[in-house]
Amino acid sequence: MAWMHNLSQKIAIPHWMEFVAKFDWSSIYTSTIDETISRAFQNDWRTVPRISSTNNNPSDQTNRRKLHCTYLFGSIVDTSENEIPPFNEEDYESRLEDEAYPLLSRIRQTITPLGTLVIDTYDPDNDWLKPKQLRLIIKKLIKGQTFLFSATDSIKEIFSKEIREGKIIVFDEPLYHVLKEGEKLGKVSLENIPSEELSQIYIDIGENTINVPSNLWKTISQFAEIIDCSLFFETKQITKLENEIEFQQFIASSSNFPIWSGYIRNYPFERDYEKELQSLVLSCLKKKSIDECPIILHGQTGSGKTIALQHLAFNVSKLKHPVLFIRNGIQTDFATIRSGIEDFCEWTQKIGANKLLVVWDGMFQPNVYQKQFNILSNRGKKTVFVGSSYHLEEEKEYKYSSNNECIPIEAPVILTECEINNLILHFSTIYPDFSKILKTNRGKLSSDNFLVYLYRLLPPSRSNIHLGIVSETDRAKSNIRLATARKKITFGTSIFKSKLVEAGFSLPDDYIEDEKINYFNSSDVFTTLFHYVMVPGRLGQKVPFDLIQRTIKSNGYYELLEILENEDLFVVIEENDGNLFISPRHTLEAKIICNWDFGGPENEVGYCLKLMDSVHIINYGLSHISDEDIELKFILELVKNLGPNGPEKERYKEYYYKISQKLAELRKEKSIIIPSLILQEANLSREYIRTKSQSGFDLPEDTEKILNNSIELLTNAIFNLGRTRSSQSKNNLIEQMTVELASIKSTKIIHCLQNNIEFDISNEYKSLFSDLDKILNKSTNDEHALDVYGWSTINIIKNSSLPEIEKTKMLTQALNVIEVGETSAFGINERIITRKMSLFKLMGEEELSKDLFDKLRDNGSRIGYLWRVFENTSEISNKKSQYTDNEVEKFKENCQFLEKNRSFIKEDSGCLFQLLKSWWIMKTTRPIFNKENERQTLPFSDDDWSYCLGILEDLHQLSKLRDNASLMYIYGIVNFHLKKYETSRNAFKSIAHLDFEYGGGGGRRIIRYYLASTEDGSPKLYNGRIKSVSEDNKGLIQVDETRKDIIFFPRDFRESSLNEGDQMEPFHIAFNFISPVADPVRHYELKHN
Repeated sequence: MAWMHNLSQKIAIPHWMEFVAKFDWSSIYTSTIDETISRAFQNDWRTVPRISSTNNNPSDQTNRRKLHCTYLFGSIVDTSENEIPPFNEEDYESRLEDEAYPLLSRIRQTITPLGTLVIDTYDPDNDWLKPKQLRLIIKKLIKGQTFLFSATDSIKEIFSKEIREGKIIVFDEPLYHVLKEGEKLGKVSLENIPSEELSQIYIDIGENTINVPSNLWKTISQFAEIIDCSLFFETKQITKLENEIEFQQFIASSSNFPIWSGYIRNYPFERDYEKELQSLVLSCLKKKSIDECPIILHGQTGSGKTIALQHLAFNVSKLKHPVLFIRNGIQTDFATIRSGIEDFCEWTQKIGANKLLVVWDGMFQPNVYQKQFNILSNRGKKTVFVGSSYHLEEEKEYKYSSNNECIPIEAPVILTECEINNLILHFSTIYPDFSKILKTNRGKLSSDNFLVYLYRLLPPSRSNIHLGIVSETDRAKSNIRLATARKKITFGTSIFKSKLVEAGFSLPDDYIEDEKINYFNSSDVFTTLFHYVMVPGRLGQKVPFDLIQRTIKSNGYYELLEILENEDLFVVIEENDGNLFISPRHTLEAKIICNWDFGGPENEVGYCLKLMDSVHIINYGLSHISDEDIELKFILELVKNLGPNGPEKERYKEYYYKISQKLAELRKEKSIIIPSLILQEANLSREYIRTKSQSGFDLPEDTEKILNNSIELLTNAIFNLGRTRSSQSKNNLIEQMTVELASIKSTKIIHCLQNNIEFDISNEYKSLFSDLDKILNKSTNDEHALDVYGWSTINIIKNSSLPEIEKTKMLTQALNVIEVGETSAFGINERIITRKMSLFKLMGEEELSKDLFDKLRDNGSRIGYLWRVFENTSEISNKKSQYTDNEVEKFKENCQFLEKNRSFIKEDSGCLFQLLKSWWIMKTTRPIFNKENERQTLPFSDDDWSYCLGILEDLHQLSKLRDNASLMYIYGIVNFHLKKYETSRNAFKSIAHLDFEYGGGGGRRIIRYYLASTEDGSPKLYNGRIKSVSEDNKGLIQVDETRKDIIFFPRDFRESSLNEGDQMEPFHIAFNFISPVADPVRHYELKHN
């Protein structure tokens, strides 16, 4: 290609191109392969980088100073295989499918709805870019967004439909002539050097309208939508017919992606629960403090959650608060999403916003949102998090949990009588004809799928709207069958296999025959096409189009895509990165089709396994799924959704092991060795055994082998993952795998006990609890580890014939780990409290005799002492903010009992923790941590502080201090009061590095639990001067009394101007889980007066 490049360098740049290049364009796409265009557009203030492959996807593709030129068919300058031009027809077809069209698909994201696509010098007869590919892109743009210059009669004929629809505006003249004329008239300014890049997205914050920085918008647009305030401007008037069409499109498509214009036209009907949700969100946005947990909108499919969340995002944005909306099915990884939210939140707070609203229609379990929310809160980012989830059967568990996992709001699937009346009234003003239809079909609105009926009751502007869902499906299959026949699309042996046959390679006859049986029966292939879309669709997933095409083995990539796009039952979704997905029109419709046509859960799982067979992996050898591997991401989510935590709960429980075996097959035969998939493989094997056992069915004969294989699989995976480079996501995955490993070990123990299988129970249960201790040493309130600890202990004690001394140790240790988690600053949820009550019940059934107590002590065990302590206070709740005199007396007895035996029990961390807790309550009458007890003082003398420090140092000797955030917090306060300021500072610094993701943190991390206090329990006053004040509303005070710097927040002190060197008014010092912080005196006075 070198000689081609040298030759191209001699091509003179046409005069017209030099003139066009003067304009400050934002991006270029070309079907040429030489550098003439790059040379023409390069100048003193602008560089022209090449993009020749999908591997190159810079974030600044609309930077006018760095004008990216995308070579759709490669460049003769490049040498990589995926960047060079095609040299024959086969290369061309491959390049078109793998690179050219995906690159071209970026245009939609690049120009946004506010930009313009300009096409010039296009020759449809000779250009490598054919009209059908160009048409696919133009169809995705809005009316009047595409301008085509130098339009010949041939071009006008080819694009006649798009021209009639207003999609393309054509000019007979070339672009050069139009720009030149525009310059003469003063309408076009050439050779402008653009200033620093800003996006074309504006948001309102208070009374200010602010342009979102381009780089920030580009980051956010990968996974979320920023609602542009220009949406709220008065919309153009439309005709009645246009209104009907837009309304139908809104009802049909809003469940897949937001159509914001519909909210401007007041199309959505507001459910009663939406008012409750919006009221709660607005109150949270007004509060100055960081929220404690996310808000979860939960309900069955078809209850309107998606539209409700879109409506919420729209309304709150209209009220001039910053909002991010994340729709369902986004493929971006959590770390990227979290980083983008953090950047956007930081920017909005700098320009005056109090909080950022994040509306995430992810359909995850509440703990997923809580984890992301906690991380952002721990970093000081003030967000109101609203997520969606399937119906939470145990809503009270979330609502009244001491751990505050979420605030649940239910979206009932059935309309109330009042809502039905309001619905009919609502549409009488927007769409009178539809309102009449609703009155006629009033009974259907009381059903449990009213949203689908809304769509199906629309007037017949499309031919298939009034058809029943079953008839519509048959009609769709027929339409697709005829369309594929017209376009000569075939299904069967893959192109690669066909080429092998053509090249003379012989394939087994039975293999070829199988292909014919499966794919050349036309009725079967179109049925299976529906299967591959509708089964994942009923689970709320969209399917990568490439995966579908590979599974049904069809040719005609673009032709098939166009056919599906024109079929009403399917929705074609193009992500920002150009990846294409197919989904059903509505999840509930997919369920109806599956239940009618697909033969039950067994067949549905079978279709999913076939999709898994066809998965294509891009990056081998990674310990995680890369962003490019969208098919692997799809498979991971599919497996999760088929499992017990999916939207269908245990619908597929009979086939968990079958799915697990398919994952094993992919691992062994395709070398898809991804830890997150290995975790699912092991989990499904265990869940298969669990559900069989709970249902009373006979377990498979090889149950023990299945469990042993899972144990070996996870053990090896954890070991191998531990050898890779450390990261937070890797550590989190190891923790999840370790808890699952413990669950499998526990399941094996219980299985062996119940079936009288001989095994070494002592070593087995010690191994199980050792795994859990690894997690709980780092995160004392990890709810999954505590839950496994609880139910494992209960089942082993009930089913085993272990000696009483072993059962006593096991029971007391389980109570201890739950007690430590519950007493921490971050609490535990209601399910773990229930486990604790069951353990106490077991304790009540057992009796710790004096002989057994003495025997434990003589064996060097301190368990007897813990048992006595638990026994004495078993009926006292840890959730109180203040204890009664009688309760305090109980803790005093515990304290005296443990202190009397201090020299013996100091080797046991559980006993030391109970000593600290009992002493603290005895001295203060309050628990160590309670979110209601903010800005409390401590009436401790120096001797008291020294005594407390002694207990903490004993815990440190047992390596139980550094990794426990709650204990390190106390350690920091103790040293501060003992005037060991540097030790205190280091203690708080170390807390910042501890893991707060699992069940920890959120808004609680910034709660100012305690104030620096005098011996009589009064808050101590401090003085100091301002050392510095930064733009992000944070500063440092040099404290006179400590000669150390302390953080302060100017907004806390209500001063109109605080400058470096100013003397501060007297203040208190408060302690949260980030650092000591200056606290205005009025805060304490308001709290306690």
